[in-house]
Amino acid sequence: MVTIKNLLFLATAVTALTIGKRDTATILNDISVINSDVQALTTAANNYNGGILAAIPILTAQNNLEAAIDQGTTDAQATAQQTSAESQSVIAAVNNLIPNIEASLTAIRAKKAQFAADGLTSTVQTSLANLKAKTDTFSDALIAIASADTKATGTAQKATIDADFDAAIADFAS
Repeated sequence: MVTIKNLLFLATAVTALTIGKRDTATILNDISVINSDVQALTTAANNYNGGILAAIPILTAQNNLEAAIDQGTTDAQATAQQTSAESQSVIAAVNNLIPNIEASLTAIRAKKAQFAADGLTSTVQTSLANLKAKTDTFSDALIAIASADTKATGTAQKATIDADFDAAIADFAS
């Protein structure tokens, strides 16, 4: 007779086999998905003209973005140390992502009055803080696997993104 212990062991073993190692191509794909989701969030924010129900597309875009960032973090944490060339390709992808992050945060900040009128200021502030935390975790995972010659650049990119988030979060705190 099969015991629960054996079934749990089998389930754990199967799960471990499916996780596997990831590679730089996977990370680059994750960054591409994140970039698309950031742009979707920007569009949703730009289209928001007030109203709690009208904020649903923003929430949906944010949830999709958070899921993409979480996937990127999982993949980066399962990726071996990168070569310099691999790290440079990730840096280039993040460099392309940063202006879109900034545009998204600018779009959200531009709608502060509408969010305030709907009583959503603290919700937006919390959402931005959550996105920043997830972004930091992803950044840390990328920096951890970056080649030694690119870690400083990765750290500088993280600082730029953090400063952008900090400014937006502070805007909704006041």
